[in-house]
This record gives sequence, structure tokens and C-alpha cells, in this order.
Amino acid sequence: MNTTVAALAVGGFLLTGANAAWAAPATVIDGDGVYRVGIDIEPGTYYTGGGGDYCYWERQSGLSGDFDELIANDFIEDGPAAVTIKSSDVGFSTDGCGTWVRQSTPAPASVPWSPFGS
Repeated sequence: MNTTVAALAVGGFLLTGANAAWAAPATVIDGDGVYRVGIDIEPGTYYTGGGGDYCYWERQSGLSGDFDELIANDFIEDGPAAVTIKSSDVGFSTDGCGTWVRQSTPAPASVPWSPFGS
């Protein structure tokens, strides 16, 4: 008897079984980490109300961690933040920012925009 088994790696987890399907990139970034644009997350403008005392994020052209791959970054103390992640970005890193949510409309005017985040 021949049996076909599908296996997919999604967000660090291996999904297996006959009903394994590819998950679409997310529009919510829920927690610290490095996310691959177009694979783990959708490009677009994201907003966070803040996660605590600080928020640090990076837009990246690669995933090696080299300084040369840093497109833009910002450090926000105790408050909301917004960033536009472009489809040409390879990765997005977030630390201490809480949950980011992709916006269908521009972020509120009270959100501090980094001159490097656009």
C-alpha cells in the first residue's frame, strides 16, 4: 500500500499528515523574535500599543544578523510605535514591543514615526 505523507515547516513547527496545508503569512506579530517577510508575516504597516518599558525593532535585508543587513530600526521608550515593513524586506525583528497588528488604514497621528521606519 502506498501512502503519501505531507510535511511542512511552519514557524518552527513541523506539520505532518495527509491534511497538512501551507499557512498564509500572518498579519499579527505576537511576541519577540525574527519574522520572515512574505513567509511568516505579510508586508504592510503595523502598529503596537507597546509592550512595556521599551520597544526595539529592525527591518532587515537578510537574516544573518550582520550590521550591513539593517535597513531601519528604532528604540521607543514606554509607548506606541508604528513601522512599515516593505515587501522587499527579508526580515523583521522585534523585542519588547508586545503585539503588532497590520493596519488597513494609517496608524493614529499620536504614534511616533521613526524617520528611519518608512
